[in-house]
Amino acid sequence: MYEWFPLLAILTGVVVVLAAPVVAVIAVAVERLADARVDRVAGILVAVPTTVAVGALLVLGGFLAASVVAAVVVVLAAAPLAVGWLVAAHADGLPGRTGRRWVVLAWPGCLALAGILFAAPGGFARYNVLFLDSPVRESALLALLAVAVLGPGIVVAVLDRRHRSRPVASPPERPRR
Repeated sequence: MYEWFPLLAILTGVVVVLAAPVVAVIAVAVERLADARVDRVAGILVAVPTTVAVGALLVLGGFLAASVVAAVVVVLAAAPLAVGWLVAAHADGLPGRTGRRWVVLAWPGCLALAGILFAAPGGFARYNVLFLDSPVRESALLALLAVAVLGPGIVVAVLDRRHRSRPVASPPERPRR
């Protein structure tokens, strides 16, 4: 009866990975045009369709199907953005707005890298990480989760450290008249 849940999880993951660049571009565009906070816009763009999908699955597919979709969205969307925003909030060398924007822009790339790593063992046609032997599969899945969840925060931390290590340039002196 529940044989299709792994397929539902993979399909939801693919949808999140494909939607992430669209969410990032819209969030940054709205931030620039409407002077809104990019983290709030991205959160709304992730939360509203997720709520609709989980609600529809709750009615049509039952509690477990809705739970599978909600768990995948939390792991691939909510957790990476939240961890990244926490790192950006504690970054010393970055203004808050820049750090939040970097998190949103790094998120799709980290998800794409995790997707490539998921399919790396055999390509998208047949074999992926789920077809590996048990100890290797669990290690690979943990590595994928680390890339997906911690990736945007790591990107912001690296960029913050790089930004802080640059010498502060003084403004050029004006010629005296």
